[in-house]
Amino acid sequence: MKPPTSLDISNPAPQAETSVKKIELQRPAQEFKQEATKIIDTAVTDIADRYRDEIEFLKSAKSAGIHGVYISRAEAVEKFLPFIEDEKHEILLLGSSLRGLLQEFDSEYEHARQLLKRKKDEGVRLRFLLTHPLIADLRAKQENREFKDIGKEILKSLATLLNEWKIEPEHLKLYLGTPTCFGIKTAKAMLLNTYPYMKEAFASPCLIIKKPGYFYEHFLSSHFKA
Repeated sequence: MKPPTSLDISNPAPQAETSVKKIELQRPAQEFKQEATKIIDTAVTDIADRYRDEIEFLKSAKSAGIHGVYISRAEAVEKFLPFIEDEKHEILLLGSSLRGLLQEFDSEYEHARQLLKRKKDEGVRLRFLLTHPLIADLRAKQENREFKDIGKEILKSLATLLNEWKIEPEHLKLYLGTPTCFGIKTAKAMLLNTYPYMKEAFASPCLIIKKPGYFYEHFLSSHFKA
C-alpha cells in the first residue's frame, strides 16, 4: 500500500493567497463605503433639520391636493389645459359672466376656448354655472362697474353658449347669489380663482388642485354642485 503523501504546510495553497490578496484589495473600498455612508446620513439629517418647515408645508400641500399656485388667471388657465385635454366625460365651468372666455377673443382664454369647443365635439359634456342676471349687479359697485353691465354680460354669454356653442339648456344653470370664485372642474382637477373685494378676479392669484385632497371635495360640494 502506498503511504499517504505528506502535506507541505510551509507553502499556503494558491487559493488562500488569492483570498488574502482579494480581501486586502477590497478593504479600501469597504472603508470608503462606510465613510461615505456616514457622510450621506449626516447630510440627509442636516437637510431634514434645516428644511423641516418647508417639508411640513409640502406634506400639507399634498394632503390638500394643491398642484400649483399661480399669480394670475392667465397663467393658471394655460397650466390647466392638460387636465381639460385628458377629460373624457364632463367639464364644468363657473363664474359671474365668463366674459373673458366667451366674449374677449384676443384674451388669454383663446387656447382654452378652442380646446373646450373641441372637447364638446368629441362628446365631452360641458356644463356652466353663471350668476343670475337679476342679481348680478350686486357686484357692480364692488367692481367699480356701471349698473346693469354685468347683467348684460351674462345675457350675452348665455346667447353665445346657446347659439354658437350649441350647449343644451339643461347644462346651463343660473345661481341666485353673488359668485365667490371663477372655476373649471374636471374629474381629476380644478382651477380656482377666488374673487377679491373691490376688484375683478382675473388679476388675482389662482390655485390648481387635484384629487385626492380635501380642497377638491370641499369646492365640489360647496361650489360646483351649487
